[in-house]
Amino acid sequence: MENLISALQKLPSVGRKTAERFAVFLLNGDKNLRREIFTAIEKVDENLQLCRECFHFSENELCGICANANRNRKVLCVVEDSLDLIAIENSGAFDGVFHVLGGTISPLNGVGPDDLKIAELKNRVAHDNFDEIILATNPTLEGEATASFVFRAVENLNLKISRPARGLPTGGDLQFFDASTLQKAFSGRVTF
Repeated sequence: MENLISALQKLPSVGRKTAERFAVFLLNGDKNLRREIFTAIEKVDENLQLCRECFHFSENELCGICANANRNRKVLCVVEDSLDLIAIENSGAFDGVFHVLGGTISPLNGVGPDDLKIAELKNRVAHDNFDEIILATNPTLEGEATASFVFRAVENLNLKISRPARGLPTGGDLQFFDASTLQKAFSGRVTF
């Protein structure tokens, strides 16, 4: 039981109490559910790999996005991880192709540029015919540092480099936004 709790605690955002609840639920629950979860994890381990172009998870050499001939191959969106790719893809706001870096530069966590798919990105951009690269890293210190590093790595390749707009979310109240969010919203304002 302790090994199961310890393993579950390694999942993101799962502390000791949540891991204990998961463990007890699994042990008290239907044996078929445990088998189903175990089988699903086993199949993922056996069948998933990284797409050879974008480094998103895939069952084949190319993921469904990279294999889709209807995608706009002139625009490349660079994201930190597959969760970001999935969020953008589910929004329906982007029809280009992606490049998953596999994280962010984080010296405190021992992650440098060589630990990410930045060299692969530089090679891809040098050989493919992109018109624009969108640096869609998260607005965190690590995300901004990673975007700056990637920008410097590809800025001399004569293509447009952009960032998604930052600012106020729909349905929010101005009084609750931090100064940085308000500054970015006002500096990036558009004509009404």
